[in-house]
Amino acid sequence: MLSIRIDDENTTVTNSTCQTQWTNKTSELFGIIYVSQLKHYPDFDCDKFGDRVVERISKGLQGQAVEEPTYLFGMVERGDTLFFMEQFIDGRRMVSPTIDDIEELRISNRMTANFLPSHGCIQFDKLNSVRHVIIALLYFYAVNGYKLTICKHCGRWFATKSLKELYCSKNSSFPGYERYTCGEAVKRIKDKLERKRLSEYERLHLKAMEYGVNSRHSEVFNSFCQTCSTFKAELKHGASVELLQAYKDYLYDSENVRPKYERIKNW
Repeated sequence: MLSIRIDDENTTVTNSTCQTQWTNKTSELFGIIYVSQLKHYPDFDCDKFGDRVVERISKGLQGQAVEEPTYLFGMVERGDTLFFMEQFIDGRRMVSPTIDDIEELRISNRMTANFLPSHGCIQFDKLNSVRHVIIALLYFYAVNGYKLTICKHCGRWFATKSLKELYCSKNSSFPGYERYTCGEAVKRIKDKLERKRLSEYERLHLKAMEYGVNSRHSEVFNSFCQTCSTFKAELKHGASVELLQAYKDYLYDSENVRPKYERIKNW
């Protein structure tokens, strides 16, 4: 049996059977659950989920081996939570849950537990599944004006009260910036890339001025300016790990940038 206590900062899920608690940031928990399920079921297909359930039951009745379950909050998982989340998301990249939406989910999932408001938090007891945990979390989001959206950097779901907030508070996966949150990492990486861009701009511009507008150096300079402008325009809409990496590769490793010389000892 599960219970959940939610406030604006943290959410604690308790399994009374195994006497274990799990605490995560409230804004991150939906995304954490979703990512954990995707890792266990990377090729998950909602359209084939029913067939998987029938196949598992059939094998069990025949005494055949079935796939080993995974566990989440101490509860057995066989893909039903991921199916529920995929159905709720329904291909959207932003979800603004309402009380009516969540009430419909509560009824359809036979969730009878009542919430207990207390000092700025909400608590649900006697939850029977991880789906009920998610419904309780969605209820808190709906009551408190949270929206679910995808981080423009790491691609994980997170809850926010303002869609102007583009990045979540999880740590970035960008190499060398893993100790920073997504928002902090984006700012630092963009600042470093801009310094590199300005350095290359000055170098290529001087070459173009020296050899004239009809020279290859002028073509290289114009191409560099155009490519950087394209990257910067795309970054305004969200600095994903992949986009930042592509921009970094261009500025540091493309054929037009300053060549890197290895220092040779005793030479």
